[in-house]
Amino acid sequence: MNSKIKALIARYDLELQKVDIEVLEIRDRVSSPEDPYPLNHARWMINQMLDNPEVFESNIPKTNRWLGFIQAILWMEDVRGILKLREESTGIDN
Repeated sequence: MNSKIKALIARYDLELQKVDIEVLEIRDRVSSPEDPYPLNHARWMINQMLDNPEVFESNIPKTNRWLGFIQAILWMEDVRGILKLREESTGIDN
């Protein structure tokens, strides 16, 4: 995982921490549009990426899937707009 991705997800983690979003893994649940946990799960994913960089260093497709999923949650939960996410992601694969 390159330094730009690490810095980006660390920024997301800090922002979610500031608004008291806890780290919470969600597995095998049926979600609904009213599900209160997407941001908690995004924070768990972010922490997995930060705490286990060797897993993501060796698996670029996984890194990209996880980052995309995290960003989708941030967009769906109105934490970030599409244009901001695009701007933040420009050049991260270089």
